[in-house]
Amino acid sequence: MGQRKVDEWPFVAKEFQTRYRGYRARRENPAYPPRLLGLFDQQNSQHGYVAQIPVLIGDANRAQAVLAGGCDGPRLTVTQYIALPERVA
Repeated sequence: MGQRKVDEWPFVAKEFQTRYRGYRARRENPAYPPRLLGLFDQQNSQHGYVAQIPVLIGDANRAQAVLAGGCDGPRLTVTQYIALPERVA
């Protein structure tokens, strides 16, 4: 998100609102990570530097609920396609 240009933000906001409205209408609560990693977090973790204590922003109780509700597993599964032999009729 930090790499967006100023003139792109209205479109990003509109897309977020549209997606949020869709999730709310379907009463979906998709899986989410307990922490949002930034660009530097990703680079640092590749070199073995990992922040041990998260920083809670806003209401601490609600932020802790987000941490507790997040999942560490993959949110999207990837399965390799294996073609079946063709049938001869």
